[in-house]
Amino acid sequence: MAVGLSGGVDSAVTALILKNEGYEVHAFYMVNWHDDANLCRNDSDHKDAMAIADQIGIPFEVLDFSNEYKASVFSRMIDGFSNGHVPNPDIFCNQYVKFKVFFDTVRRLGFDYLATGHYANIDNGRLIKANDAKKDQTYFLCAIDQNTLSHLKFPLGQLTKKEVRFIAEQNQLVVAKKKDSVGVCFVGPRSFKAFLRSYIISKPGDIVLENGKVVGQHDGVVFYTLGQRQGIAVGGIKGYEDKPWYIVQKQIENNILMISQNSKHPLLRVKRIKCHSINWIRHVPQPHTVQCVIRHNGVAYDATLEPQQNEVIWVTLNEPIYGVSIGQWCVWYDHDECLGGGEICETSAT
Repeated sequence: MAVGLSGGVDSAVTALILKNEGYEVHAFYMVNWHDDANLCRNDSDHKDAMAIADQIGIPFEVLDFSNEYKASVFSRMIDGFSNGHVPNPDIFCNQYVKFKVFFDTVRRLGFDYLATGHYANIDNGRLIKANDAKKDQTYFLCAIDQNTLSHLKFPLGQLTKKEVRFIAEQNQLVVAKKKDSVGVCFVGPRSFKAFLRSYIISKPGDIVLENGKVVGQHDGVVFYTLGQRQGIAVGGIKGYEDKPWYIVQKQIENNILMISQNSKHPLLRVKRIKCHSINWIRHVPQPHTVQCVIRHNGVAYDATLEPQQNEVIWVTLNEPIYGVSIGQWCVWYDHDECLGGGEICETSAT
């Protein structure tokens, strides 16, 4: 049994559970990023992973996938943001690195299964939501293929985060009280916007109202998302109530942001979503009624999948939603089962 050991409490408990169940566990630590600026936690996580393996008493090995990560995750993410989209690097990482390059490597090394500390369940080849709804990670796992899923183990799927911490403390694991990592590793302590500025060429531009009146300046259209209400550099505007402002349009070519105080502005309305890069975990006939999710731990919206030619799918929502961006992933569920998903490439208000 190969286990991805990240240096955190979740993967540590995963390895411990499998060892106690009698599996011959071999730990692998993935290096996905080389950080000259020392902003990433690679070094400390590496040391923690080695300490965990030593404490549990399992072999430990390091695999370097930094080149694959840069090509398949980092570059895709930068290209997406440069075009004004909102890509999801976590889904890319699972799709192209953890459960592709890493998975293929451990299979070639002779391991029957790969286990990770993800919160999800597998039942007869189906990907099911974790028992801990707040920690459920099936959204990020939507792009795994069926063959890979049949060789995966997610021991934490039946546990809550509180129970995982309890197991770690009861067994005095060295990372029992270690804080969970948040966000993308290579961003470090910087804001995500500050990180993007290092890689994306942008310039200040106008923030305008619907009537074209300029009310402020932004520091780059690509750093903002549709429906965003935080971080908009406008103060009180004469003649308007003291209410939140929302970004309702990104004019990439003109370098203009349009704002409104209407969170359900017609420009934000979405009734149909077109997806490409489709992945099915369990294929269902179309049209098919599903619940679709646009963000991790987001609201599940009732919708119908409508297949089209050229491997795209239109998702028709029962009721309109607001503030969907190109590049996000639309993931579809049949109640607790994740059926698959696709990258959003177009939206329609009707």
